[in-house]
Amino acid sequence: MKRLLLIAAAAAMISAPASANLIFNLSGATLQYGGQLTGSITLSDDLTQVVDLNISAPAADAGAFHFSAYTYTFANAIISTHLPNQYIRIDEPGGYELQFAFPVFTASGATFYTNGSSSDHTAAAGNRIITGGSFVAATNAAVPEPATWALTLAGLGLIGFGMSRRLRPARLGEI
Repeated sequence: MKRLLLIAAAAAMISAPASANLIFNLSGATLQYGGQLTGSITLSDDLTQVVDLNISAPAADAGAFHFSAYTYTFANAIISTHLPNQYIRIDEPGGYELQFAFPVFTASGATFYTNGSSSDHTAAAGNRIITGGSFVAATNAAVPEPATWALTLAGLGLIGFGMSRRLRPARLGEI
C-alpha cells in the first residue's frame, strides 16, 4: 500500500504541466474597399510568440489601384510583435505587409483597432485599413494533463487494492 502511494506521488511530481499552442481564427475582419481577411494565427500558450499563421487577403480595386489576392504564411514571414499588448506585424517578400493592432490579446482573442493602425499593405497599391474584426479562440476539446491521468490511475489502483484486501464474510457452508 505504501509503495503504491509512493509511486502515485512520484508520478504526479515528475509529470510536466501541459502546455499547448493556442489557435485563433479571424472573425469579421473586413477591409476597406471590400472583402474580408480569412485564416488563423497560432500563438504560444503564454501569448507572447507567433508560432504559425495562414491569413488570406482578397483582391480589391481602389480606383486606379488594384490589390492582388495574397496569402500570408509563417514560412515566408518576418514577424514583429509586441504581445500580448499592442500589435502583430507580418512582412513578406514583394512588399506585402499585414498589421493587427489591439489593446490586449487574451486567451479568448483580441479585437482590432479600426483607427488605421490595423491594415493590409502592398507596395503596388498602398494601404487598405482593416475596418472591423477580431481574433477568436478556436475551441478545442480539453485534454487532461499527464498528472491528472497518473492520479486517476493511482486512485483506481488504490480502490482495487483496497477491495481485494477486504475481509470477506464467511459463508454458511464454510464454517
